[in-house]
Amino acid sequence: MINNCKVKIGFLWNGVLGISEHSVKAYNYIAPFIEQGFECVTFCRDGLQGNYPFPIVLFRTSDELLKQKFWIKNKVDLLIIPTWHRMNDILAAVKNANIKILALGESDGQVSVYFHKWQTFMRLVYMQVGFINKIRASRQWLFKFIFKSRVENDYLINNIELSDFLFLGNTKSVEMLKNFMDLNDRGDLNHKIKFLPYPIDCRFNSVPDYERKKNYILAVGRWESPQKNYKLLERVVMKFLKRNRLWSFIVCGSNCKNIFYNLGNNPRVELHDSLNLSEMYNVMEKCKILLNTSRWEGSPVSINEMLAMGGSIVGPPIPCIESLIHNYPNIPNVCSVAKSYSKEALVEALERAVFGWENNLYCPKAIRDYWFSKVSQKDVMLKLIDYSIRGLS
Repeated sequence: MINNCKVKIGFLWNGVLGISEHSVKAYNYIAPFIEQGFECVTFCRDGLQGNYPFPIVLFRTSDELLKQKFWIKNKVDLLIIPTWHRMNDILAAVKNANIKILALGESDGQVSVYFHKWQTFMRLVYMQVGFINKIRASRQWLFKFIFKSRVENDYLINNIELSDFLFLGNTKSVEMLKNFMDLNDRGDLNHKIKFLPYPIDCRFNSVPDYERKKNYILAVGRWESPQKNYKLLERVVMKFLKRNRLWSFIVCGSNCKNIFYNLGNNPRVELHDSLNLSEMYNVMEKCKILLNTSRWEGSPVSINEMLAMGGSIVGPPIPCIESLIHNYPNIPNVCSVAKSYSKEALVEALERAVFGWENNLYCPKAIRDYWFSKVSQKDVMLKLIDYSIRGLS
């Protein structure tokens, strides 16, 4: 075990959103270390810190992070960094300061323009607004594929070389990224790529009242984002409600009531704009199923929260959903995966999950007991400590 009096842990937030606004929250990684007596500091761009409650060092621009003297002055032993497989120049500066790097890849493992053609093309194009911008994005992707794919692959490989460990939030994504490394004859680095689930907020530590669970299906997301595909969710909800009269939906997320105005008059659909974590706990407590309709995902924390609340998951055939298909001891299959990315396939997967709940094939307590031990802040911290021991040895 690491001596927590001698090891200083840092978390670097170099994203564009506020440190508490992104789904990957520094708080959930740092809080359990502080509770165990570790000295911790968070590095954050000035203006994005909000009301962050822990010790913090602010920087104005990313250029400051490229200077070795910044890291020598603010010395830590271990640095946790959400990198999105980028920031190699920053990683190099950290490495030169003799700091061990625990990188959070924040992806589905399908990151290569050359080897993951459709996935990278889709992400780039769908995020654009308007036909002209989509054409420009298509041309940009094609240029990368023809002229820059080798350079991109080398950059991704170097990102892993610079990290002591790189974590992804589900096992299928880990498999995808390791396959990429094998295809580039760099399987020697695969020992660095590890599965680490996102830690859930401590407000989910309370054991839910399973008697509150009713026939509710939950969908939650940033619905303005093309990634979440609100139009598909709307079609799935409407088709399912026509075929099933015993279940209802709760849809939550920013601007939800405006986006889903077509569903607002249906008495079996509840619409809620953004909820705080206490409110989300109460909603998840009474829902049996979480429905995901995203075009792509890294590893959404809502999945871990729902599993920790004793619910099951329904979603398309993307890595974070497919990774849940396992026959774990003492619990049933907790995930119903659609056979394709379509309205019909998602409705069929939803009906399979509903059949399971109506025939007592799911046990909320067993699901909670198994998954909470994987995704709680404390258990994720223990995994990071384990890797930290290896990194410091």
